[in-house]
Order: sequence, then structure tokens, then C-alpha cells
Amino acid sequence: MRLRTAVCLIAALALAAITGCGGNGDDDGGREYTTKQVVDHFVAKGGAGLFKSENSRPAADILRVPTDLQSVFGGFEVYVFKPQGREKVLTELLGEDDPDERGIYWGRDQQGLHVAYTKYGSNVVVAWFAGEERTVDARWERLHRVMSALEAPDDAGE
Repeated sequence: MRLRTAVCLIAALALAAITGCGGNGDDDGGREYTTKQVVDHFVAKGGAGLFKSENSRPAADILRVPTDLQSVFGGFEVYVFKPQGREKVLTELLGEDDPDERGIYWGRDQQGLHVAYTKYGSNVVVAWFAGEERTVDARWERLHRVMSALEAPDDAGE
């Protein structure tokens, strides 16, 4: 896991836990997913298993892909937020600006590198580590196709 992203997320999660604010998942659009649904979906559609990071917190599970598959999807983490404190944490993570035409919320990590945040459903966010350039490549496109299929009708019964 990228330490700089983890530090930002942990701070946001801690603030949300302390303040106790957040939505109920019904007011931010999209379906809510469990960590198991996300993991099972990624195995089925992405052909790879995600594993829960040791940096996961009560407000969110952080999922990672094995290092040997980063050449396929790039470096990324999947955050599966729980209802308590979700709105506050999402605002901290994604900012107040609207996403670009691809649904990407651009941010920077503590080292000034670009991070492409993309939201799926009401409680899943992928942080894809773009690096020095504010751009995505074929690895992000593959990852986005897999994650976009999360809301496909064939997954609705999970």
C-alpha cells in the first residue's frame, strides 16, 4: 500500500469516527456493496483476488491486488466504506469538485503524485496511482471496465 495514501485515508477515517457524522448510504446514489461482493466480483470479472489490507479501519475496508498483477491493472487500492461516517470521509477523499468526463476525481498524495479516484455505487472508491502525470492509461481502463461491471444486472443478485 502506498504509505502517503494510507496516511490521508486513515486521517479522514479517524476524523469521521470521532465526529460520528455520515450518511446512511441512501442519499449518495448508487448501490451499496459489501467487501465480499467486491472481492467476489473482482475474482469473477478481473481474474484476480483482492486481499484486505492491514491498514483497513472500522469505517472502511481497504483492498489490494497482489503485486504481481500490478502490471495488468496498475497500482491501486479499493476502499469499501461502511455507512457510519461515509459522507464525511468521501468528501475528504474526493474533494468538493465534480469528477471529469470519465468519472475521475483527481487528487494528489502527500508526495505530490497524482491519484485518480473513481467511485462505484454509493460506497466503493478505487484509488489508482497515476504518478507524476495527471493521466490514466490502458491499465486504468482495464480496471475501470472491471469495476464498472460491478453495477451490471448480472451482479444484482449477489
